[in-house]
Amino acid sequence: MTTSTTTLPKISPIGTPKATPMSTPVPKMPRAVSMYGAYPPRELSSSMSLIRVPQRINPLAPPPPKRRINDSWETTEQHYHNDKRRILMQTREHQRYHSAWSKPFYGSPAEKEQYRRHFREVLKQQMEDRDVSKKLHVVEKSLESKQSIAYDNDCKRKDFESYVKKHRYLENFRDMNKDLMEKKWAENQNTKFLDDRLDRERLRYNPINWISTVQYVESYTHMASSDGQNKDLLRNPSIRPPAIKDFEKINKDLGLRLTDQELQFLVEYHKETTESYERVNELLEDPLPVKYPRTSGHRETENPAWYWRCDIKGAPSGVLAGKTVAIKDNIAVAGIPMMNGSKMLEGYTPEFDATIVTRILDAGGHIMGKATCEDMCISGSSWISCSGLVPNPYDPTRTAGGSSSGSASLVAHNVVDMAIGGDQAGSIRIPACWCGIVGLKPSFGLVPYTGICPIEIGLDHIGPMARTVTDCARLLEAIAGYDEGRDARQHPAMAIPKYSVEVEGDVSKKVVGILKEGFKDVQGGYAKVVKEATERFKECGVAVKEVSMPLHDDGINIWTPIAHQGLFQTMVQGNGGGYNWKGIHARSMQEFLAARRNLRPGDQSIVCKSIELFSEYMNRHYQNKFYSKAQNLRWKLSREYDKLLKECDVLVMPTLTGLPFKLPTKDDSLAVVFEKTLPMIKNTAPFNITGHPAITINAGFCDGLPCGMMIVGRMFDDLTVLQVARTFEKLPKEQKA
Repeated sequence: MTTSTTTLPKISPIGTPKATPMSTPVPKMPRAVSMYGAYPPRELSSSMSLIRVPQRINPLAPPPPKRRINDSWETTEQHYHNDKRRILMQTREHQRYHSAWSKPFYGSPAEKEQYRRHFREVLKQQMEDRDVSKKLHVVEKSLESKQSIAYDNDCKRKDFESYVKKHRYLENFRDMNKDLMEKKWAENQNTKFLDDRLDRERLRYNPINWISTVQYVESYTHMASSDGQNKDLLRNPSIRPPAIKDFEKINKDLGLRLTDQELQFLVEYHKETTESYERVNELLEDPLPVKYPRTSGHRETENPAWYWRCDIKGAPSGVLAGKTVAIKDNIAVAGIPMMNGSKMLEGYTPEFDATIVTRILDAGGHIMGKATCEDMCISGSSWISCSGLVPNPYDPTRTAGGSSSGSASLVAHNVVDMAIGGDQAGSIRIPACWCGIVGLKPSFGLVPYTGICPIEIGLDHIGPMARTVTDCARLLEAIAGYDEGRDARQHPAMAIPKYSVEVEGDVSKKVVGILKEGFKDVQGGYAKVVKEATERFKECGVAVKEVSMPLHDDGINIWTPIAHQGLFQTMVQGNGGGYNWKGIHARSMQEFLAARRNLRPGDQSIVCKSIELFSEYMNRHYQNKFYSKAQNLRWKLSREYDKLLKECDVLVMPTLTGLPFKLPTKDDSLAVVFEKTLPMIKNTAPFNITGHPAITINAGFCDGLPCGMMIVGRMFDDLTVLQVARTFEKLPKEQKA
């Protein structure tokens, strides 16, 4: 038996097998297209997908230089995608190769096995060659990646050094031009030249885009960005999570009777709650705008009606163009110290402008400074301010009234054209009455209280003071209106008329109601002056009639629980802000007040201490029982006034119950001091709890001292109140009572 010999085909690394003399033809091998030579096995094909080119990290760095691949220029990203395409093609060819060898082999089993054994040996040799090529390729990729990372790190380092160096340069530039800036601001010149100069210096020194560089450096140095990124990084906590001993003490104080196991669970549970507080601390607020330049000013030493002098000029035109204005010291003016008449806020300087300050400047007003007010605005007289007492312009031995004492005095002495006052029980109308000027407490919510130190959210009003009703109307027109939701007391649909123009409207068909109860307990000479003044309306064609509302006598009693316990909750427990208020909070002022109260709670006047002491007593023994009932009676009182105002257009009565008091002396007892603090608010306080607009205007004089007449109107009908007051103001002076 002869054994036939079979010649095996010679397989080239790349190509098809050569023809053989075998009787049974050998199937053709598929043509290789892989860049590695032969076809890679499955394990090599899968491992090739692990080869990746890291993407560049620095968004500002220029892309790495292009490199030549397959006679074409490709960037790193293009090469990465091209490699993916090549690997996909190789995998598909590899699959076709194995599928070809899985077909039936035309020959004897021995020939088939011998052929495959020889093929595996050839393929093994080719795989070893490919491994060398692959390792070289991976090394090349690794070196390229390291070079890219080194390039990125170098860009980061250079950008950060440039960022720091540039900031130092700009700080030095600002310091060098500080005197020039203050000079230009004092002259109220346009400061755009300085901004342009800064921009030119910035671009000359660092050509990299300013905003992009800041954003990049923030992310590179792991600073928290405005949208709250990098929240997984290590940070200094703003609050300390509760410990078991904290909860044990609170559990005992509140009598909650929680077990140790429950307390331990709650300690762990509320660690997640503190994360929400941490997140709130990281988020950025939208600050109140500061639109106009100003200098820091100086402390006034000659005129006690000034707390702080400054010079802030507004827009060149507007309803207040050419008018000088004084701001009560409970109102925030950015960069100007704010004391609120109390040592509790001494040293505080707000970083924001109250909304009405911005509106005054937008209307062309010229702010001359901050006017003195009483300690935390809690007094109807003018001697408890920490900056000194304010005398009456008609008799220096008497009080000017409070708490807007400085505002009224400055207007009465013709130092400024108009001023802003605050009113929680009559603090605009009391000093305006005793200083012989005009003062308006607007409708509750007509003027935003944003950025002003509060007393009680339901009593706080802010309004204009001036020598004439027309100027009062001008200032009201400038400051009234919706504040984009910053003050939750305001309605977004309120309409603001042109008070400065419409104040001259005809009131001949109006009806004036003389409130009978408003004349009770009023000094005889004062009541007579106002009574005679009301009769003068008839000469203008205005109908005058007497009306009565017995509940008016209890208005001061309803006001008392709301003012005392509401003040305690807002000013003491809430640190000048309180809770349950969804408007804007003056956070820096609240934090300053809280720190000072914890450090020196006794830095208050005896009047403030007395209210705080009594309010805490009521809270401990009766909680909010009487406060709640007084709030319910507030609604009833408002309805009673509304009924009267359906019969007549306005109500008229004496503003206060008497003439200005003598200023106290060192020899006066506490009883005498307290008798001269808040006994004059019988007619003014009720309209703080109801919110009706009320204006005081000088009706005449008694014993050489001014007597004010108060005109009260319907809610948000401030225009009619101004028109009636303007009609009385136009009467000849010699015919006035």
